[in-house]
Amino acid sequence: MILDDHEYIICDDFLSEKDRQLVWDDVLMLIDSGYVNHSDLAPKIQTPLGLYEQVKGVDYWDNLYNKVCNTIDEKHAVYHTSWAYLTNKHSSKDNLMHNHTGEDRRASISAVYYVHSEYSEYGLNIENKFIIPSIQNRLLVFNGDVDHAPLVPPDVLMETDRYVRCSIVFDFYFGY
Repeated sequence: MILDDHEYIICDDFLSEKDRQLVWDDVLMLIDSGYVNHSDLAPKIQTPLGLYEQVKGVDYWDNLYNKVCNTIDEKHAVYHTSWAYLTNKHSSKDNLMHNHTGEDRRASISAVYYVHSEYSEYGLNIENKFIIPSIQNRLLVFNGDVDHAPLVPPDVLMETDRYVRCSIVFDFYFGY
């Protein structure tokens, strides 16, 4: 599978409800315990890079990772990093377009798993051309070189500190 700018893989009902809830609970616990990226370059509520390394060996996390790898099914794709990004009323409203091309400009594949999503219509903006809804328990795989930005719901929908969306991102590079 080689993804060009126009190919996307979408898998709904990606994990069992039990595994999805366990992953979501773990992300909340990690964030509550201070496992947050404090870089000025990172969104306000994001784990540090290397999330999977923190949870590797836990059955439901390994299941998520293995299902992502099996969905990508690319023998030359090498896992690079992962993180969780949470959205609430404190999230940046800038919605800056970005891509996941590495510093060495290697091509990448990005897999975004929506472990929690209350407002699917505020999904992933692709190149300011279309929006892919952020449906809970959905995996979205795309060319990480494509410019994209997660849309943040308006403040009226986020009146408390509760998280309205959590996506877990796995990035892979081609390791020829």
